[in-house]
Amino acid sequence: MNNESTPIVDWTESSDVPSVGNASLTAACVGNRLVLAADGVVLGEVTDDDLSEGTTGVIAGTWEGGRLRVAFDNFDARAPRVQISATGEVMFEDDFSDVDSGWDRAEDETGVTDYANGGYRIWINKTQADFWSNPGIDVDDASIEVDAATVGGPLDNDFGLICRYQDNANFYFFSLSSDGYTIIGMYRNGELAGLSSDGMEPTDAVIQGKATNHIRAVCVGSSLRLYVNDELVAEATDSTFARGDVGLIAGTFDELGTDILFDNFKVLRP
Repeated sequence: MNNESTPIVDWTESSDVPSVGNASLTAACVGNRLVLAADGVVLGEVTDDDLSEGTTGVIAGTWEGGRLRVAFDNFDARAPRVQISATGEVMFEDDFSDVDSGWDRAEDETGVTDYANGGYRIWINKTQADFWSNPGIDVDDASIEVDAATVGGPLDNDFGLICRYQDNANFYFFSLSSDGYTIIGMYRNGELAGLSSDGMEPTDAVIQGKATNHIRAVCVGSSLRLYVNDELVAEATDSTFARGDVGLIAGTFDELGTDILFDNFKVLRP
């Protein structure tokens, strides 16, 4: 205070901060609680009552003999919507009321991934295709859940959740269909493979037709589990990916037009 820098938490080395390259930084100030995260990973948190309001900004500095060049981009300050916690339950949540919350916004003749009608829509206007979207966070063990409504297209479809997303060729997916089938699978180097079974398996847990289903994917260590409407429907074990982004996915088979509206997306510490 008074133009003097006073550490509240001692400097600590972290492997989650890249020495060079890009990092997405989040500073959450909620009441007297201060949280710092990089790429969705909490680096530290503390409470302090000295300052209750003020402006925001960016800062950089050097120590003895240091030279530093930092380029900032995509600065955003908003009322807290995401709860970031090293020990709490909710790591990330989105009701899609804010169209700038970070998910893809794309539309062309093959389909749509965008905010719509108070939720997030994936519509696919081609056959044998999967579309997906990610919020851009990084977590290891997580329980991910969402409400998914089938609003159009064939019942022979697939839609669900993603965990440990590395890139568009490597991630786990947890899917169901509107005609009552489920599967846990993965993309590895762009190749699709079933993990819980070779193909989608039938279950009575899915509410079939143009309906809303509550989906939960749990990724803990090498254990992968899929719940539909709070009923365990598929399990698998795989250790290929240890952490990564989360997301939403939907797809078509022989008939185009899958149209899914997602809402109440949440990521919790299991």
